[in-house]
Amino acid sequence: MLHQWKLRLTSNKTEIMRHRQVLRKKTIRQNIKSTSSDEASKVTTDVILNSIDSLGKRVDDCMEEIHMQLRQHSTMLATTARSMQLNSEEMKECKTKVNSLEKQVELLKKEKEAMKDRSHELEIQEEMVPLYQEEKRSSQRKYKGRHRQTSMPNRTRPEERGV
Repeated sequence: MLHQWKLRLTSNKTEIMRHRQVLRKKTIRQNIKSTSSDEASKVTTDVILNSIDSLGKRVDDCMEEIHMQLRQHSTMLATTARSMQLNSEEMKECKTKVNSLEKQVELLKKEKEAMKDRSHELEIQEEMVPLYQEEKRSSQRKYKGRHRQTSMPNRTRPEERGV
C-alpha cells in the first residue's frame, strides 16, 4: 500500500514537472515572438513569466505539502502494520491457550465421569456392606450352631452323668 502511494506521488510529481516544462517552452516561444513585437507584448510576456513563476512556487508548495502528507501516511501505515503484527502474535498466543484449555476441559470431563462412576460404585458397596455383614453374621451363627451340635452329640454334660 505504501509503495502504491509512493508510485502515485512520484507519477504526480513527474506530471507536474512535465507541465512546468511545457509552460516554460510556451513562455520561451512567447518571449521570442515578443522580442520581434513592440513593448506592449513585452509587458504581457513579463506578466506571463511572473504568473508562471508564481504557479511554479505554488506547485512547489503543493509538492512539499504532498511530501509531508506522504511522510505522515507512511508513519501511520508503519504503525498500523506494527500493531497488526502484535495483534496477530497475541491471537496466536490466545489460540494456543484456548487449545490447551480445551484439552484440559476434556480431561476434566473424563475425570468427572470416572469419579461419578467410582462414587456410584462406592454407594452401591456401602449399601451392600450392611447386607454382607448381616449375611456374614447369620452364617457365622449357623456355623457356630452346627459346630456345637456336631462336636457334642454323644457326650453328655457332666451334670447329666452324675459327676
